[in-house]
Amino acid sequence: MQKALESKDDLAMALLCVRTTPMAKGIPSPAGHVQSFNMFNRKVRSNMPIINRQEKDEVTIAKANRQQALESQYNQHTQPLKPLHPGQPVHVQHPITRKWEPATVESQCNEQMPRSYIIKQDQKQYRRSRKHIRDQGYHEIKLQKKKRH
Repeated sequence: MQKALESKDDLAMALLCVRTTPMAKGIPSPAGHVQSFNMFNRKVRSNMPIINRQEKDEVTIAKANRQQALESQYNQHTQPLKPLHPGQPVHVQHPITRKWEPATVESQCNEQMPRSYIIKQDQKQYRRSRKHIRDQGYHEIKLQKKKRH
């Protein structure tokens, strides 16, 4: 109150801010606690920004539910790729030309990168994601289908 008087701010607005500020977590403000402050059966509002935790939690839950629904819809027709084994011949997509080139699987990367493999191509080792590696049998099947047509 002293600051409001010294700065010549609106004393009524300062009182309103004090009355509408919650005392602690879970304890409503004096204006929300005492019915005499609720004029016309409405909540008293001030110009102080206060986040209503209950509304924030409801929004968070609604967002999580929506994200889960979208994720299940997105993953509806997906299937996990088969794991590759060391020494297995594969084709790897070149990052620039996007052409599939032959290579050999050396090993799977650590647990932090479960979808990555170390591959050997032209006497060099590269780390590639599983989505850029295809089993050699996949390309042989595609070539046979093209020859039939």
